[in-house]
Amino acid sequence: MSQPSGSIPFGVGCLYFAPTEPAPETGQSARYRELLREALEGIPNANNIEIEGGKDPDPRLLPLQGAWPSLDAPVFHAYPSFLQIGFDLYIPARIQEQILQPLSEPIVASEHFHVKLLYDDMPLMVATALETKHRESGSTYIILIREYLKRELDQSVMCLSCLGPSPFHSDFFLEFVQEQDRPLVVRREPDLGYSRHWCSYESRGHGDNARQALGDILWQFRPELRLFYLACRARMLRIRAWGEIAGPVRKYLLGGGRKRWRDAIAGRFFRSRSIRIVTERLIRFEMDGLFERQNLREVFDSTYSVPDGSYLRDEVDKAVKDLGEYPVDEVYRLIGFSEERRAKRMELIVVLLAAVVGGVVGGIGASLLGAGGSL
Repeated sequence: MSQPSGSIPFGVGCLYFAPTEPAPETGQSARYRELLREALEGIPNANNIEIEGGKDPDPRLLPLQGAWPSLDAPVFHAYPSFLQIGFDLYIPARIQEQILQPLSEPIVASEHFHVKLLYDDMPLMVATALETKHRESGSTYIILIREYLKRELDQSVMCLSCLGPSPFHSDFFLEFVQEQDRPLVVRREPDLGYSRHWCSYESRGHGDNARQALGDILWQFRPELRLFYLACRARMLRIRAWGEIAGPVRKYLLGGGRKRWRDAIAGRFFRSRSIRIVTERLIRFEMDGLFERQNLREVFDSTYSVPDGSYLRDEVDKAVKDLGEYPVDEVYRLIGFSEERRAKRMELIVVLLAAVVGGVVGGIGASLLGAGGSL
């Protein structure tokens, strides 16, 4: 990775502090800030903690369990909107080694880091090192800080959740310039792995203040990062939803192997209920997909209706288009084929039963006639 002298690496992600206690009926934002400060102050190596703003969420927008695919615990709080969080972390080399080596990530030379979070429609994070001694990756900063916070908050009033990809799949570099056409100019450099984004920040009137610059850059990136992670969340939720469909579909189509005759008869009896459940889930899956794509299209149009508002367009385009393809039509055809075979088997059974019953009835009738004639 080529890194010009004087550039400052930083990383971006989507991370959320989730309270582990039920949300109060009122004053959620104030209580959230209290819990967040308690959690961060409980981390020995966290300092310069700043928590500003915060507006109570609309109760109708409270996230349901599963809205954060990587969060194992129930989601009790909707995070307050317009909340800004900042703090510094000291992560010594020995702790870095414990965290990064199992993940096959290189140890970074820096030990002091600055973290900013902005809670908008999606909670966004940016992080950098306070002293960059070597050429480093800002994405590694996000990985290190993410895993460190998870570990430190293990028994806290908050837990940490992230929505992948976190880090965002690009290495960012901040460069201060004295004067340019716009306050922020971003140049993208594609690569086979992570791309690179060179962020030229006009320091006129601000000085070379990395904390100030990163806060401004995160605000400028906010609309596109919001859209990017909305698309990522939609994709993750569809993966989960399809997984919940695949099991019943497989069971319906393949059955459960050899069964006793009584179980087989019961299975035939409940088959219509099973097909109704599977069909309803498929319909709901398709309907949710249509609504999600429509929502993303509206957010996309709104995001890019602003002139000069594009910094991460290539990554956003890919995320919005890549919600995943699922074999819904093929499953419908397999169900139809299975039901057609079952209907034919039932017809054959009915014909055989009719023949058997007819033969038995005919035999009984002949016997009765024969008996009557002998009389």
